[in-house]
Amino acid sequence: MTKASEQAPNDASVWLELAQLQQALPGQLPNALKAYEKAAGILKKLPSTVPPELWSNLGAIRHRLGKLESAEQAYGYAIKVSRGTGVACLIRA
Repeated sequence: MTKASEQAPNDASVWLELAQLQQALPGQLPNALKAYEKAAGILKKLPSTVPPELWSNLGAIRHRLGKLESAEQAYGYAIKVSRGTGVACLIRA
């Protein structure tokens, strides 16, 4: 997946897959956070909104890494987006 992210740096789905893989590996939470943030940055540039699940994952990883203020912000975005779309938030991290 790392090679795929190098070959398609603007493909949010590649960054999401990479983040999920890294999230499952011991000691890779900082790298998973970077990949999730890259995917969110790509999605912010598109007409669609960043899905609440992605905000929730960002919040959970930031929380686990002790970045509490930014975690709270991400959780807030997840709630805001999910209320706007009617989609339930899912914390996967």
